[in-house]
Amino acid sequence: MECVKRLVLPHAANIRDMGGFVTKNGKAVRWNRLFRADALSALTESEWQILWDKGVRTVIDLRSGAEVRMFPDRVPQGMTFAHCPLFEDDVDMQNLDTGAAAAFRKSMVESYIGVARDTPWLLGAALHTVSEGLKSGAVIFHCTAGKDRTGILAATILYLLDAYACDIMADYEVSNTYNRDGLHKSLESQANYDELLPLLNSNPDNIRALLLYYEQQADLRTDLSLNGFSEADLADLRAAVLE
Repeated sequence: MECVKRLVLPHAANIRDMGGFVTKNGKAVRWNRLFRADALSALTESEWQILWDKGVRTVIDLRSGAEVRMFPDRVPQGMTFAHCPLFEDDVDMQNLDTGAAAAFRKSMVESYIGVARDTPWLLGAALHTVSEGLKSGAVIFHCTAGKDRTGILAATILYLLDAYACDIMADYEVSNTYNRDGLHKSLESQANYDELLPLLNSNPDNIRALLLYYEQQADLRTDLSLNGFSEADLADLRAAVLE
């Protein structure tokens, strides 16, 4: 299959292949195995076909239940859909004063770290689902903007694959550029757009803080293994995506 970093689709601005990154032990992340994305609810049949042709067989939705109900993925037959929310609270972008949205407004860094520290079972479940999905083909995981919940999971995967921190942060940061033609435009007409702007940006310091937290956790892999992502899962993940 061809090696294309960003999939240019009319109804999703931030779909990217996670392949191409070199790891600290000299391996590389395979192309056409892992994809990260923004919202997929508006994809047409032909756009889903593009993902199918790229080998995608598992779609993992990291959004809250409220978001899924409001804007459901219309996954075609033959693809497996899995709902793996990374936040316990529903996210209501119309009301930024409650739940996860309020926490994000207060501190995006704290919210990122909180996923790993306070709800490791949610992160472990998502990682396990990625590992299992790779047994059937390529996996795509997404949230709404493709940068926060998707960014946390992508950064965690790359960290566990021993990718370089600068590459992990760069992979996160580029969402800011792509989303200017995606989520940013779709929200410009909202009355609370100015309030949303801090939530839309992709400051690499957010991921830097998460990576530093991981570095300081000597038992990160043990903690994840106690929360649904076993050492066998990690071995399967590495075998599936590293070459």
